[in-house]
Amino acid sequence: MNQVTIKNSYLNICKEINADLLTPISIINNLAEELRDGAVLESAEPQDRQNIQSFIALRPIAQLRVQNKTVCQTLESKTERLQLAPLEALRNLVTYFSVIQTNSLQAMRHCAIGYLSYDAVRLFENIPDRHMNRHDLPEMLFSFYQTMLIFDHRQKKLHISTLVQTSEPTKLAVAKVEAEIEALVNKISASKMQLKSHKPPAKQSILETDLSDPEFCEKIAKAKNYITAGDAFQIVLSRQFKKAIEAEPLDIYRALHQVSPAPYMFYLNFNNVTVLGASPEKLISVHNQEVTIHPIAGTRRSNPQRTAEEITEELLNDKKERAEHMMLVDLAPNDLGAVCTPGSVQVKELLQVKHFSHVSHITSTITGQLRKGLDAINAL
Repeated sequence: MNQVTIKNSYLNICKEINADLLTPISIINNLAEELRDGAVLESAEPQDRQNIQSFIALRPIAQLRVQNKTVCQTLESKTERLQLAPLEALRNLVTYFSVIQTNSLQAMRHCAIGYLSYDAVRLFENIPDRHMNRHDLPEMLFSFYQTMLIFDHRQKKLHISTLVQTSEPTKLAVAKVEAEIEALVNKISASKMQLKSHKPPAKQSILETDLSDPEFCEKIAKAKNYITAGDAFQIVLSRQFKKAIEAEPLDIYRALHQVSPAPYMFYLNFNNVTVLGASPEKLISVHNQEVTIHPIAGTRRSNPQRTAEEITEELLNDKKERAEHMMLVDLAPNDLGAVCTPGSVQVKELLQVKHFSHVSHITSTITGQLRKGLDAINAL
């Protein structure tokens, strides 16, 4: 058992256990009740990638919510409306919970976990809002958690870290949290896996969309005309599908884990709203002041009849796929240039084909050095 003092009168109580008989999914399954207001960030393909840790967050103790451009913060059981810009409010909370790291516990991070919606761009840019909000969901929502579980895939270790709020740590407070951690370990270790045969529902619900195929094709034709006329450079069209289901969100996440494993998987529960998904791509990362983005565009489906080399050659020789990818590569230096030191932006990898579970993508890597005085939130 280790203890690390952190800012704002919090104590970090940590425990490490062997996890060679555990998997992130078995832990998630055993902690289903705790995850009703928790979060999971992990990689389903960690073996040959940098993503060697899965994160499970429990017991939210603070939250930042931005809805209809109104910023609300919940901290220490008190909710208040803030007269701050959304990202400035987020920065303040990140600073509030920043951990004094030690060399032995670099992985212990009680950080902000949440989402920015696509509509959140209107919080930062003057863009007209002509779209109807069908969901009544926040544009931005982040939580901070009391307990973090970090599963190390390489070392087969599970680190459990719990924050205790106390201005003067007492033996009683520490003993109470240590007992809670021990109870959590017992719950994690319990055998609860239930093997079920797959049975499709007796009655299939209807898949609904907000745009029919003809309506969507009409918008595509209109978008192409705008581009041809020079009125637009890039247009991203989308439509929404919805379907009534009986499955639990956690079961959907487990199924997604199996059928579409990806380097970036997420399962977030906020006030009876669940956001889950899987992606091969991260928007941006900042590590030791180096900003990195990985444009991904240009795609081929996996085919057991074809080798990876054949798919790679076909992708790289496809003019349309290359043009789609290079458009993103050309945009990247401008994006990074807004926050990076002049002259530091460089393309480290160009037109590399990476093979995932179901598809192959053309990827590139562009980096830059974050300007002095800026942080990861500026980069975001």
